[in-house]
Amino acid sequence: MSFMGCKFGSVVTRVVAGLLCFICVGCSAETDELAVEPTLPVGAHLVNLDWENADFVLPVDGYAMSAGERGVVFAAQNVVYTRCLTGLSEVSTVELARSQVMMNTPHTYGRPRLFFGEWDAGYGAAHGYEIGGTDFSIHMWGTVASVLENDQVRCSSDPVLLTMIPAGVAAIFGDDPAADALTRLYNDSIQQVQHDSRYAPLSAAMGECLLKSGYRLSPQGRGQDYPSMGVEVNPAWSTEQQLAAQVVSATCNDQLGVQQTLVDLMAAYQLQVIEPNKAEYVAIRAEMQTRVDKAYEILREVGLE
Repeated sequence: MSFMGCKFGSVVTRVVAGLLCFICVGCSAETDELAVEPTLPVGAHLVNLDWENADFVLPVDGYAMSAGERGVVFAAQNVVYTRCLTGLSEVSTVELARSQVMMNTPHTYGRPRLFFGEWDAGYGAAHGYEIGGTDFSIHMWGTVASVLENDQVRCSSDPVLLTMIPAGVAAIFGDDPAADALTRLYNDSIQQVQHDSRYAPLSAAMGECLLKSGYRLSPQGRGQDYPSMGVEVNPAWSTEQQLAAQVVSATCNDQLGVQQTLVDLMAAYQLQVIEPNKAEYVAIRAEMQTRVDKAYEILREVGLE
């Protein structure tokens, strides 16, 4: 099977937790070359903002695993991996899997969702802007002194484990064409928005709003060719002072409708690629569902679902 020009059947994946993969090697869809600045609908939005959780759902999210699904897949991987690696008892294996499911719920992963500076001032004032989430990883890695490296390699290459690669829109395992196609679309849409003609005026408006409260935009990062959208925070400030600046920035963002405009643009750029390639993305989602189903099957085997 192929996804966006990439062959999936030949994948041999080395599991390395925490590795971010941003490029789909061999993919045929060059979204950055094909993109045309989209026209946004008048009086409507392509993306609904979740003001309770500082979250939103983009078109590409519908084809990836949800945070909850990734937690289930990691739990199943832990069962397979720990059995192979250490021969843990049935009880220990189940408890390890249970901890993964409990940690990786949709409510503990990836909140708030920040791409273009702080937004949702109400959320920030109540919860802060620390990015949520857990360390999606195989717990036993590097923690058992008696485990030999060749055993780790052998167990990480277990064919059952490799049928359950977790995949969100920011893939954490390399050499996975299905996930890479999603990651590429996700990252391309961010870059396209940053270079859209509507981005710089919004940044300028943010700068003017922040100045009225005694703050300023964060300076342009090294290598960036687009302006900043977030507030400059002095590392010497206390946690309370930093949060106060972020809430002011979020208030400006909310009042100007910056976040809404930018995520609508992200969605529009993504749809330019998804709509003419719908069958490819439906196939990717089917592959994601197969992995999730396999994970549930493993969890049922140890009495956990």
